Amino acid sequence: MVFSLKLEYNDDLRRIRVDPSTVNMQFVLDSAQQMFGLRCVSLTYVDDEGERISMSSDIELLEAMRVCEECGRKSLKIRVAESDSLPRPPAALARAESIEERTIRASAVQAAREAREQAAREAERRARALQAAREADEEEERELRAALEEREREIREAEEERER
Repeated sequence: MVFSLKLEYNDDLRRIRVDPSTVNMQFVLDSAQQMFGLRCVSLTYVDDEGERISMSSDIELLEAMRVCEECGRKSLKIRVAESDSLPRPPAALARAESIEERTIRASAVQAAREAREQAAREAERRARALQAAREADEEEERELRAALEEREREIREAEEERER
């Protein structure tokens, strides 16, 4: 799914398309700084209750996009303001996972899921083959028992015939 972010600074409005599963706050901050030529920015949006909400973390960005989706909107309008402080709080200064890393991780998760599904299908196939082999062995055993009983009957009849 593709989602649009509308970045507004003063009277300038810009629109970018993002993938909600890979977008992060650092990307939005970098985009706003580059688009509007600003060094430090702060970001806000208006939520479903009409309140202006500040954003500074990935969790807040994802929540803002979730609120928009619940309201049936396919875009999030973010107001950009020039700031004198750091664009992210100290707790968020740890290296943000890149889109490439998220894509690689998502691919690895998908590959592991597919491998588990394939292993489950193979185990099911083997179980069916084993059950079929058991049934064939049981049928062969019944046939051999019947043949043995028939042979024993023939031997008894031949012995009885000799005794007469």
